[in-house]
Amino acid sequence: MGDVRDSVHGIIGDDAEFGRQSISVQRGFGEAYFELAEADRLSALLPILEKSLRNSLRAARLLSAHRDPGDFVYLVVDRGLVLRYADRGGREGGTLHKSTLFIAHDRLASGVPATLAVIEAAVANALKGETLSFRIGGASIEVSPLPSPLQWMGSDSVFLSIARARDAIASRAKLFAAFYGFTERETAILETLMREIDMRRVGKTIGISYETLRWHVKNMCHKSHHARRESLVFAAMNGDFGDAFQA
Repeated sequence: MGDVRDSVHGIIGDDAEFGRQSISVQRGFGEAYFELAEADRLSALLPILEKSLRNSLRAARLLSAHRDPGDFVYLVVDRGLVLRYADRGGREGGTLHKSTLFIAHDRLASGVPATLAVIEAAVANALKGETLSFRIGGASIEVSPLPSPLQWMGSDSVFLSIARARDAIASRAKLFAAFYGFTERETAILETLMREIDMRRVGKTIGISYETLRWHVKNMCHKSHHARRESLVFAAMNGDFGDAFQA
C-alpha cells in the first residue's frame, strides 16, 4: 500500500500473466485525508480485484483464440438448451451465423430435428468433460465444458461457440508439405487428396494421369515416412508430424 494522505493505492498483481496492475483512489478536494482504515479496506479488496482481472483476461484470451468479434458468437446453455448467456444479447428469431440454430423463448432451437439432436448429444458430452467440434452448413460449432472463468455460472451449463466455417485444408496442406519438402505439384496433390478420396478424380482435378498420380503419392509417402496414402492424408489433416520434433 502507498502513503495514506491524499490518495490510497495498491498493487493488484505483478506477474508474467498480466503484468503489473495497480489501483489508486484519489481524495476529493472537499474531503478529509484518508485514514489507515481506508488503506485496510483497499488491502482487503486487492485479492478480489486480482481474481476478477485474471479471470477477465483468461476469458478474453479464450475467446480471441476463436474468431474476430464480428465473425463469432458464443452462448452458455444448460442441459435443456435453456440460454444462460448469449454474446451480444442473443437476439430472438434470426439464425446464428448461418447455422440452422436460433434463439426462441430463451432456448436454443432449430427447425431441423437432426441438428438439434446433434447439439443435445454434444451438450451431454460437454457436461461429462468432453469437447466436441463439428460443422453444420456454413457454421463451425464447438461445445465444451465451461472454462474456469465462467464456472460460476453452474456445473449444469456448457460453453457453445458458433462461427463462420473456414477452410483450413489449404493451410494445413501447405504447412505439412513445407515441413517434408514437397514440391509445388505434390502440395497441390496433397490438398486435393485431403478433399477427395477417389484417386482417379484427384488425377482429373490436378490434370495428370492416374499412374503419374500414383508415382507422386509414392514419393510423398517416402518423404513423410508413411507407408500408405491413407495415413499420409490423415496425418496432414490432423497436423501430425509424428516423431519429427523429438530429439
